Amino acid sequence: MPSIIDKVLSDLQTQADTDRQDSQADRLSMYLDDYSNQIIYTLQQQFHRDNYNRLYPLLATYYNLLKKIVNLKSVIYKSEAKRYWYKRDGKSVDENYSEIISRSNLDLVMPTTNKLVEVNNTCFPRIMATEQGAIKYEAVPSENISIIQSIDDPETITHLLHRVTIKDSNNSITEPLKMSRNDTYTVKYFYWDEENYAVLDSNKSVLPGYPLENPYKDPKTGRGIIPYVLFSNFPSIAGDIWHETQNSDLYNGTIQVNVFQTYLNNLMKQSGYRQPFMTGVDKDEAAKMDGRVSDSLQPIVITDPNANIGAFELSGDITKVMDAIHDIISEIADNHGVEFSSRTSSAQKMSGLALSISQEALNNLKEEQQPYYRKAESELAYKTAIIANTDLKANIDLEGRFSIDFFEEKRDESVDDQIKKAEYQLNNNLVSLTDLYRQVDPDCPTDEEAIKRLQENKAINDQLRAEDIFAFTPEVDSAEEDDSKPTG
Repeated sequence: MPSIIDKVLSDLQTQADTDRQDSQADRLSMYLDDYSNQIIYTLQQQFHRDNYNRLYPLLATYYNLLKKIVNLKSVIYKSEAKRYWYKRDGKSVDENYSEIISRSNLDLVMPTTNKLVEVNNTCFPRIMATEQGAIKYEAVPSENISIIQSIDDPETITHLLHRVTIKDSNNSITEPLKMSRNDTYTVKYFYWDEENYAVLDSNKSVLPGYPLENPYKDPKTGRGIIPYVLFSNFPSIAGDIWHETQNSDLYNGTIQVNVFQTYLNNLMKQSGYRQPFMTGVDKDEAAKMDGRVSDSLQPIVITDPNANIGAFELSGDITKVMDAIHDIISEIADNHGVEFSSRTSSAQKMSGLALSISQEALNNLKEEQQPYYRKAESELAYKTAIIANTDLKANIDLEGRFSIDFFEEKRDESVDDQIKKAEYQLNNNLVSLTDLYRQVDPDCPTDEEAIKRLQENKAINDQLRAEDIFAFTPEVDSAEEDDSKPTG
């Protein structure tokens, strides 16, 4: 009799889901510079087989437009975010959470998560407790995840299947699979729902000893949690969280740019191609030619009166192909809010890809994406607290709340503007005096130390004011001022 998990698996991986995973795997491979097969396939479709065989030695894969634009747009964690878990009183920071996070790899994993989201719109960071008593995170690409969503809330995951592929593993859980380049891989699956946790082999059969009860319970609901969190750039639309067609222009454009560049490489080879030839040379004369040294300063003499010598050469319009390549890049860059500066002269175009993104575009991108990341970070923090309390006895106050400060690029402001801004923030209780102090003195380690230094500064300044040290601006004597006026 099939188990509950067996019944769920048939719903987890449909043909549509497999197609989605395949397309996402292709994009991730392109980001990792492993996309020559896609270029070769397109060349085979666009050129006759014999011509393709001649083009292949000059194959281009170095215009990785997708990678360049993804890296430019991955700005949420340009610098480390500051995360706090406040206790239920809403004021004091829960140091137990701070300690757990400080010993984790979260600040290393989240920039990768940001890039994976830019590649395929979604990523699923996984939360694990290690035997060393720490929390570890893993940025899991979407291609390795299958889910069932809640009917009432499509962004809530009720069942999750995580495919894990391990290269050159001696793990005896599953039979090793032979894949490309003669490497040995082991494939297994992790399955989670609110009630169960299981490990499956490469055939998706539940291994002996599983399923186990989901050990991570939300004390507020009594239900189990799944130790993965969905990160995305967009909310669900009509129940769809994947949006797998996003960045299709970037993926297809990168392939076509490299196909054209391969063609351009061959045109450059042909433009310098020159083939000498001779006609009317008898057999004896030709035999003599084979033994002669060819040199530009050494004339070639043929005694046969019917002989002729000449050369033919190939040429192609390289500039038109170059213009086509850069027009494609320009259009794709515009679609993604990225500036492409190599649009004018041939000299600029020959210098390579020059992609950039303006500060205004970066700020707009952050403002658009930060609400989604803030929501996902909050869920990640709450699940982290539950797992840390369960496995590590961290004693984090689950009735507290999470707060995150994303890195903000400092903008050039005049001193007067900075003073007005600080006064406005203080008068409206948007910041504390300690917050302002730590902005002025970034090396100050804690709020307590900031208060101490502020008190010391105030004591020193009060003493200097009492000694009239601050009254350093000389006043002009009225008599002297009158004497200085012209008379008449």
